Amino acid sequence: MNTLLDRGDILAPGTGNAYAQALADYDRAIALAPTAAIAFSKRGKAHLLYMRNLQQALRDLDTATRFDPSQADFFVTRASIQAWLKQPDRALADLDRAIALAPTLEKARSVRGLTHLDQGNIAKAIADFDEAIRLAPNSDENYSFRAAARRAAGDQDGARADETKARELTSPSNTPAQR
Repeated sequence: MNTLLDRGDILAPGTGNAYAQALADYDRAIALAPTAAIAFSKRGKAHLLYMRNLQQALRDLDTATRFDPSQADFFVTRASIQAWLKQPDRALADLDRAIALAPTLEKARSVRGLTHLDQGNIAKAIADFDEAIRLAPNSDENYSFRAAARRAAGDQDGARADETKARELTSPSNTPAQR
């Protein structure tokens, strides 16, 4: 099963036959281990990331969380889908669950911040981005996200400072090979 999942992960970003083979690999892995939550999660992520088939991705993540409700990453991925499907209450509930399971999972804070921002809950968004930055201080994305939230709050100076920090983190002189 693991070999099928690994090959699926390699092929999923492809198009046409490569993507079709990836789905066939995930399907075969699920047929071999019909309660393997990771297989449903991987297939769901492939549907989400490479084909934007949100309904199928959501079904797979629903199954993954049902089979293994201890995996915070599953809840974060499902919350991302729910947010895109304009189901913010469900997304926030999943993100709260992910944070309860894995308090140091930066991605959960980041996605929850984006969900709050999309809902106009600026203070909550900023608080989540603050925590995401504390957990992953070298993530330029989180500074960019917080800049957007600060701008929405009317904090132009804070937004500019975050944008500057995001640019610093993505500059060529800050890449691992240059350090």
